[in-house]
Amino acid sequence: MAALTDRGAAILTRNIYSALLAKGQLIQPFEVLGSDGDGYWLVHLESRRNTPKIKVFRDWVLAQTAEIRERERREA
Repeated sequence: MAALTDRGAAILTRNIYSALLAKGQLIQPFEVLGSDGDGYWLVHLESRRNTPKIKVFRDWVLAQTAEIRERERREA
């Protein structure tokens, strides 16, 4: 990504840029945050809900986004 090599800018979702900000790999030049209300959806057959690989992936995504979801809940 060009933004990581000081050759560009990026418009990213919080779950992508928060870790990069914390590591000092990116800066946030403006305080303004935007959201279009969209999100990501994990879609699978109901019958596969507890398939081990789906459950592991779902739990991983929830763990990776827990801090962001909590912050957004507090800001709402």
